[in-house]
Amino acid sequence: MSLEQRVQRLEHREAIKQLRYEYGLCIDHQRFDDFVDLFTTDATCTYAGVGTFEGHDGLRELAEDFIAANFVYSCHLFHHPTIDVDGDTATGTWLLEALMAYDDGRMEWRQGRYTDAYRLVDGDWKFASITLESEAQGYDEYELVDHDAYGQIPRIG
Repeated sequence: MSLEQRVQRLEHREAIKQLRYEYGLCIDHQRFDDFVDLFTTDATCTYAGVGTFEGHDGLRELAEDFIAANFVYSCHLFHHPTIDVDGDTATGTWLLEALMAYDDGRMEWRQGRYTDAYRLVDGDWKFASITLESEAQGYDEYELVDHDAYGQIPRIG
């Protein structure tokens, strides 16, 4: 493989990493129009225990009827990616850790694994499919930070 091909492959991998990070930010900040735009028009998204959502209409349903309807806060952390680029398609897996808070004061933490397929569309990487399998989860209570009082908390040391 030439140097140019190796550099191109690295650039593709970095773009796919940014796609995954943007996915988390779109969910965490409930930017659902941007969320839907991360996917190909024929994409599928399967969350184990929740369902499979197809195309942009299905993804909007997932965002509005499941994510927005259930969570008042979320923080997605992705790590340990394995990404295999093959021309203008790619596959990948990611480990997930996520914190999610419900409006009734419950908090959920979840660990899982994403299995993705990606497609290069008009120069941008998009999700062609996502499957999330949860591997561990737990529940507790939470208290949202009072940002006005937060600066008044004395520092240790």
